[in-house]
Amino acid sequence: MILMICYDDSQNAQRALETGLKVARKWNSTVYITTSIEKGMEKDLAFIKAAEEKLKDAKAQFDRQNILCETDILYHAQSPSDDLVDYAVKNKVEVMIIGVKKVSKVGKMLFGSTAQQVILDAPCPVLTVK
Repeated sequence: MILMICYDDSQNAQRALETGLKVARKWNSTVYITTSIEKGMEKDLAFIKAAEEKLKDAKAQFDRQNILCETDILYHAQSPSDDLVDYAVKNKVEVMIIGVKKVSKVGKMLFGSTAQQVILDAPCPVLTVK
């Protein structure tokens, strides 16, 4: 099974990572851990280095369990959700895992929800973790 974990180092994403580790171990999965860089942030070298370190630490958890794992930073060519969905299609992901947080209706209306859009547009099942 090919899993994709959407990771941003938030508490919800950390729980998604932990869930992904359990699923990967049980199903002998290949795992992609991805994070998304906001448009304009790609020029901030310190921010990118921090993201790379977070992904390296996340990957180490899978390496210790001998689970095949790759990491990628996605630089928005589109919206974050579109980039994540396109990545899943390109890599033939079978299950996406994403952390979610409760947001008010007004908050969703004003700011949107990357997780919500991923759930709606994903080419595969999406496991949400809160």
